[in-house]
Amino acid sequence: MGDTAQLNPNQQRRLRVTCEHLDRLLADIETVLNAAQSQAAFPRYVPDLPPAVRGLLADSIVAARDQLRRVLAGQGIPAAAADIPASRAVRTTLAFMDIAAEELGPGFMRGYGPLSPEAETELRGIVAELKSLVARMDLLVADTGPDWSTRLQRLAEAGRDVSQLQPLERIIAQRGLVELRPALGAILDRWEDERFEIALFGRVSSGKSSLLNAILGADVLPVGVTPITAVPARITYGDAPVVHVWRADRPPESHAIGDLAEFISETRNPGNRLHVTRVLVELPAERLRGGISFVDTPGLGSLALQGGAETLAYLPRCDLGVMLVDAASTLTPDDLSLARRLLEAGIPPAVVLSKADLIAPDDRERLAAYIADRLRQEIGAVAGADWSVAPVSSAPGHRQLLDAWFSFHIAPLYAQRQPLRQASLQRKIGALRQAVEAALRGRLRRRIAGGGAPIAAAVRQAEVELRHAAAAIEPITQQARAAALALQAAAPELLAAAAKAFLRVRITRAGACPAPSTGSDSHFACGEPTDPAAAARAALAEALQRRALAIAAAWRELARRLGRDLAAVAERLSSGEPGGAAPEAGSPGGLVAEFAPSEELLREMPLAELDSTLFAATVALPPRWLGPGLATARLLAQWRRRDEPALARRLDAYAHLLAAWSDRVAARMEADFNAIADPLRAQAQQLVRAPAAAEERGAVERDLMALGALPAN
Repeated sequence: MGDTAQLNPNQQRRLRVTCEHLDRLLADIETVLNAAQSQAAFPRYVPDLPPAVRGLLADSIVAARDQLRRVLAGQGIPAAAADIPASRAVRTTLAFMDIAAEELGPGFMRGYGPLSPEAETELRGIVAELKSLVARMDLLVADTGPDWSTRLQRLAEAGRDVSQLQPLERIIAQRGLVELRPALGAILDRWEDERFEIALFGRVSSGKSSLLNAILGADVLPVGVTPITAVPARITYGDAPVVHVWRADRPPESHAIGDLAEFISETRNPGNRLHVTRVLVELPAERLRGGISFVDTPGLGSLALQGGAETLAYLPRCDLGVMLVDAASTLTPDDLSLARRLLEAGIPPAVVLSKADLIAPDDRERLAAYIADRLRQEIGAVAGADWSVAPVSSAPGHRQLLDAWFSFHIAPLYAQRQPLRQASLQRKIGALRQAVEAALRGRLRRRIAGGGAPIAAAVRQAEVELRHAAAAIEPITQQARAAALALQAAAPELLAAAAKAFLRVRITRAGACPAPSTGSDSHFACGEPTDPAAAARAALAEALQRRALAIAAAWRELARRLGRDLAAVAERLSSGEPGGAAPEAGSPGGLVAEFAPSEELLREMPLAELDSTLFAATVALPPRWLGPGLATARLLAQWRRRDEPALARRLDAYAHLLAAWSDRVAARMEADFNAIADPLRAQAQQLVRAPAAAEERGAVERDLMALGALPAN
């Protein structure tokens, strides 16, 4: 082609853009052809093209695209490379679907006219049902990670025995068990990593970061009295100090070790607003040379918000959990909950008494023995759990405690790390195998019937019941959040209760215990002498706890209601009509029998933490001869000037803490409900389908037989 045939840059750009436009129009034709043959719920095109014509059109599209490529090549114009990941485009569309489903809710639909209470319930159920469907699709697209079978093949070629994982991977892929893919991925991650991983767990400010700094011999992790760690930080050996950070919205980054706090501290990365997904610290520390990694996790307990969720999500990934019990507060319900969660995740806990320098040597041993006895009493003897408690401290002058614990409990793991790591993997594989078996048994319970009016009516009724059950979650969520945030304006009421308690104790201490006159307030009755300010704080804390417990009671009542509704639907579907046979274990109905959603989260309800100086500086006490009403008013006037601003700030923080906890309960409640409701919905759909599932049933039975033939862990 001569120079006269060459186009200038503007003409080339126009040619490329036109070719791209033509290619998109060809894609539109493909979409029409595919849509006409699809099983769309609301078809747009009439399939009036004969098969032969469709085939010719498909061939013509291929030829046209080849011609477009040749046109550009003839002008030396490179075709633009694809730059939008398909997963991102699909997830964007799913986000729009989620918004569209949300806008079917009563709050939006009232704009088109009034709604009856029954219609509102129906709409809430429809929204919950559609959003659950979108969430499942999003989970499927989000888990586009590496090819699991390829990773297993690489492990097998490296001499690893993956004979138990291979059938699990095949079944998860073939049966579409999307919810189990993250667990499989975590097992593969641990198998591909030769290191033995030790994670430190504990309540907020229990001393995890300080202890880990002392173990490593370097002040690497930020420490403080407020919640510090926002995301888990994994620490492994490296020739030079460096921090590797993975964020959801950008490629991996490397930073200086001094920048670590920017990503893992709650103060600099509150609520993980930087969207950090992973932090890896490389450090030339001697105790990291032996193939062992340490992990500093966010604290749990009443002050932990987002970080606590990150910690619980990390549980399945480690091989050993070091559980810190703060010597300053001894064993708490949060500590017991953590111990149970470690065992449920198949992780043996090693319990240490942190900040042991705060107590005398003789008291250390007694406190350690007390904590060990409490753990045995509350949790019991469990395989893999050694409830012995070792006192440790990172304070100067007490390093011998840390060194003794490390030498006796941790150093031996270096020589045994591979057998221990293998045992950890086997526990995780065993848990995954049980989950796969339960899912397959559930599918076998989906009886395929030929339809019929009685069955169709039972299925419709079951779907309505599930929809109405799901609709109950949103109103409780809104009511619980409103009740929590109402604490922001509760200072006057709470101060009044505190003032009554203060004056009651003051009168008791003075020995003034006259017989109550008619109409006198009962809060002036005599009792054991205590500090008036402490009694006022206790009364205030009790009033706060009553409000918080009312929110928890609402969630527990909803859980009981959802459990009853799910059980009724499972019974209805077990035979296609009410009064069917009891569901078998492992079926959706069997899972209903174990439905106790979010109980751990309910037990982790945050408690109000009041400043010990509150009410302590009361100076202008009302005269004793004043009546209860005037004395209370005089005291309140003083407190409102001096104590109410600080109390209001504390209430504001606690209200948001309680609201965030309630939101987590709501999210978990919804997830737990859908985990059982979705299989029941699928079972309902199967009941009214044509009887063509015998082949699938046989395949599922063969899968169960294959799993049963695997050696026991």
